Amino acid sequence: MRKRLGEILLDKGYLNVEQIEQALEIQMKISKKGMWQYIGQILIENGVVTPSQVNEGLEALEELSK
Repeated sequence: MRKRLGEILLDKGYLNVEQIEQALEIQMKISKKGMWQYIGQILIENGVVTPSQVNEGLEALEELSK
């Protein structure tokens, strides 16, 4: 099974499970309004992680998919 961005960021110690769950709740509320926002954007906007941490996680995801 493919890892997700939240799992990568958790593994790196940038956030905790509760913060991921909160971001996923926000994402679900947004999607119920017919819109979409990436989990990384939500985490950045809520001050949980930095843009560079999200980029690092995305790079790790890309490496895993090779």
